[in-house]
Amino acid sequence: MSWIAFALAATFLIGVGSILEKLLISRYLPGSKTFLGWLALSMIPHCIIFAFVFPVPDGTPFIRIIAMVGTGACWGMSGNLMYRALQRSEASRVWPVLNVSPIYVAIMAVFLLGEILTGLQWGAIILAVFGTILISISFGSGENSKRFQIDKPVLGMLIIASLLMAVGQVIAKYGLEEVPPLSGFWLMRIGMFASMSLNFSPTVFRNMVTSLKSPKAMWLVGVAELLIFPAAILMLTFATDLGPVSLVSTLNATVPIWVFVLSTIFSIGRWNLLNE
Repeated sequence: MSWIAFALAATFLIGVGSILEKLLISRYLPGSKTFLGWLALSMIPHCIIFAFVFPVPDGTPFIRIIAMVGTGACWGMSGNLMYRALQRSEASRVWPVLNVSPIYVAIMAVFLLGEILTGLQWGAIILAVFGTILISISFGSGENSKRFQIDKPVLGMLIIASLLMAVGQVIAKYGLEEVPPLSGFWLMRIGMFASMSLNFSPTVFRNMVTSLKSPKAMWLVGVAELLIFPAAILMLTFATDLGPVSLVSTLNATVPIWVFVLSTIFSIGRWNLLNE
């Protein structure tokens, strides 16, 4: 598969997973911290299995290994902010703001990684980013609203999350220059677990134990966090390894299209799961 195919597959899977996570946070779990607790625990099985099957090759520079762990830490911190925002705003509002990150990635990739972008490619990046934003700002969050609306605290969280996501993508490209993608995958999961485990507390653990009594909640956690999102991250890792990170990030910015389409489908007719 080409890096484009990997990136597109990752984009679709992230869109599907985002809808399932929105359901989890808004309906089946008592709060975003409880969800983040389950998300942190979901990192462990992949770390153990992939570390055993795909160990880091001997002689790999330590700085590259740290880069991959750092990528996961950045994405984990970004997730901490993003999922709090998802609890307070609609999925079709959150992703467009978050997906300004390709612009940050492109700037850092040019100056730090030496990537060269043509004028047409810069135009494609800007078009992809602002095109996905326009999808959502045409629709308000209320029945009578026609404008894009988002609380300032939520907007601030998403801007920081977007920057962290961009930094993570750039250092992932650096690390993958000498770390195989399958090894890099579990190294990133370690970093994500480290940053997301900061959400653990006695209250979170109690809520997690309580949520075990909900079959729907556990089913959604299993499908989204043990299957869909790990597959998406793995696809994104292969895409970043094979292609220019600035353009991989741009394709990934089309996630809001899938989120918008899927959230619309699941908000009409007899589905009416999201009510967006």
